[in-house]
Amino acid sequence: MDLFLPPARLSHNVPFVPSHLQPHVLHQGANVRFNLNLLAADYDEIPHSLSVPLDHFTASDSRTHSIRYWVSTEGWTGRKDAPIFLSVPGESAQSFASPVPSWVTRLGGLGISLEHRFFGSSVPTEDTSAASLKYLTVEQSLADMAKLVAHVKADKGLTGPVIAYGCSYPGALAAWLRTRYPDTVSAAIAASAPVQARVRFNALDRSVSLALDRHSPSCLSKIAATMDAVDSLLTQSEASAKRVKELFEMPSDASLAQGTFDLRYMLADTVANAVQTGQKASLCARLQSVDVEHATAESLAATWLEAAGIRGGNFQAPYKSQLLSETSKSSAVKDNRLWTWLQCAQLGYLQPTNAIEPEMPNITARSKQLSVGAFLSNCDALFPGAEFKAADVAESFNARYGGVTPEAANASNILYLKYNDDPWWGLQPNTTVSSKLQVDVASDGRCAHCGMGCSETFETETAKTMSVFLGATLGGAVSAGPFAQEDDVSLHALQPRSV
Repeated sequence: MDLFLPPARLSHNVPFVPSHLQPHVLHQGANVRFNLNLLAADYDEIPHSLSVPLDHFTASDSRTHSIRYWVSTEGWTGRKDAPIFLSVPGESAQSFASPVPSWVTRLGGLGISLEHRFFGSSVPTEDTSAASLKYLTVEQSLADMAKLVAHVKADKGLTGPVIAYGCSYPGALAAWLRTRYPDTVSAAIAASAPVQARVRFNALDRSVSLALDRHSPSCLSKIAATMDAVDSLLTQSEASAKRVKELFEMPSDASLAQGTFDLRYMLADTVANAVQTGQKASLCARLQSVDVEHATAESLAATWLEAAGIRGGNFQAPYKSQLLSETSKSSAVKDNRLWTWLQCAQLGYLQPTNAIEPEMPNITARSKQLSVGAFLSNCDALFPGAEFKAADVAESFNARYGGVTPEAANASNILYLKYNDDPWWGLQPNTTVSSKLQVDVASDGRCAHCGMGCSETFETETAKTMSVFLGATLGGAVSAGPFAQEDDVSLHALQPRSV
């Protein structure tokens, strides 16, 4: 979720960023920021298409659909055993190829990227109703990628190792792809990767709140007081509820059953996304002068919209249930609806208040009314007719892929990159198991989701870690490493940090 296409609701891949930072990180979200700022190089813009099954797992279903993909041969030397780097797609449209990492070209590798099924132009059905979206699952997407890799290798006669990489949801997909198709994908680099399916993810609110509290206890107090004040206005009277929704540029019609939930979640996400993108200091500085206790509804809303940089309604659009309920492929918030489906149907990632935790009842940066039940009711409202069994699905998913203990699913050859200020930390592995299943935490404590907010040395540090991992895991195929000559770094001498 792109603020030029609105940001995705209930998401983590394309976070809110203040307008002055949008050109730097928001072209296609955090995953592309990870690629552009850390791994930037030129790429091929020519799209190709590949016909793949609509349902990979039902032999009697012969229907197919086309996925869009790009191949970069910029650095490829023509060697058949050259490494192949797969840029894993995220939950947003893709209008051009993902940036090819500079180390792909330095290693003489070939780059592949693709658009996620159902997102952008890759919609295989007539609409996005619940009946159609049964074909939007993690497993179907992984199978698309496996088919694409096999196709490109066969088309060019390639025999080299395949490395999947991504950040945020694409990072999780990269790890799951390696686990599900180990004969197709040789290794994965998974940054800020929420690999654990979890329905009640109140740990996100806890992480956000603690990050704010470490930065400024008074900032967290003002945010919590603002949420309480808005809740009071929402329950005071019908006229008061209507007025506060209007002030925050959200639909105010009382007949919209999800309108109150929509406003509460939108406000919560402005805070979570500020922390997630390394902008908590900026948000707190702008809220410093707020006197919540004596503020009017008008002044409170005006200050909040200004501080968060969301005046004008673009940020609010994908939080409006009447828009998210549309099943047309041309809906302006189609991709946001699709991401919500993945959460409701399979991954969870629902983000209720942390106020339910008796150990930390005051550690929350969102409405205390944002319960798991409120999120699940929203799922039912957006996808009528769907029968969600969130807890059971999450349990079986984690059993299949290992969750935060990937070794339980016999995973290997995966590097997990973590960042201290990342609200999605709790859904990522914590312990290095072996040289082929590693967790590396960036040394810069300011690093947020996908490395946002890091110091200038972050790129070099992380790229070296990846080089060491690939050299140790895949040996001769990538043993040259992008830093071997210019920094005189021995891939086999360096040891990645473990948690």
